[in-house]
Amino acid sequence: MISKVLVPVVFSDVTSAVVKTARFIGEVYKPKFYLLHVISPLVYISAPEAMVVDVIDASVIEEIEETKRKQAENLLNRVAQELGEFEVETIIDIGSPADVITEKEEELNVDLTILGGHQKGLVERILLGSTSEAVVKHSKKPVLVVKGHPVERLSQVALAYDFSEIGDALLEYAKKFLKPFGSK
Repeated sequence: MISKVLVPVVFSDVTSAVVKTARFIGEVYKPKFYLLHVISPLVYISAPEAMVVDVIDASVIEEIEETKRKQAENLLNRVAQELGEFEVETIIDIGSPADVITEKEEELNVDLTILGGHQKGLVERILLGSTSEAVVKHSKKPVLVVKGHPVERLSQVALAYDFSEIGDALLEYAKKFLKPFGSK
């Protein structure tokens, strides 16, 4: 049922919990994991008081992005080692994280996405938004958001059901997904 899992990682405090959760689910389903890191594009804003057009050498931006890509590659390889017994493919892309994640879900035709959710305050959510919220909102695939602690068991699970078509689909998916875990 779960043969391909997308695991976006941001190398933050929640990454370890996301990877442990992926391992937990991997032990049951033995999927191929796609570890994805998205580098946000660099944006250059000139000082408005200068009232002149600044020229920035595009090679400087490319150099910075390449440095970030190499750092991400090293970190992704370390994370991949934590999923050593599973088939793992690493992917690095540049763009808006939520957009890239939802695009990769479709492109790779994954069965599940496991990503971290950070505990942001109201002001941070308003100003910065939330990648996990955007992915959940726009994804056409099941998404598991890990909040701080890894999922290490699924003995009792609460489902929000609203008697809609989507609710019916959720219920059917949950029954199939949770069956091997012996969940109530």
